[in-house]
Amino acid sequence: GSGVGYGQTWTDVSGSRVVGTPYTNSTGKPIMVAVSFQLTASTAYGILVVNGVTIGQAGKAGANADRYMLSATVPNGATYSCSASTGTISMTNWTELR
Repeated sequence: GSGVGYGQTWTDVSGSRVVGTPYTNSTGKPIMVAVSFQLTASTAYGILVVNGVTIGQAGKAGANADRYMLSATVPNGATYSCSASTGTISMTNWTELR
């Protein structure tokens, strides 16, 4: 039993994560990361990056206050972060399966 999800639970880590700051998975196992956010710029997108590779982007082309979510599997020892292309992200939730 060493796969993603085995012996792990979803944890809300919103209070200890800052948009644009890289973090390192040092749990000894792969984890899942899910970030929900709003964007302040009218044409912007959020970016989820793992080990320097863009895993996903979500955004808008208008001024609506839409909400978005990105998620990824983060291997043990990998760094991960979420940031905005322009403007700022207003994070609504950041959870990790760890």
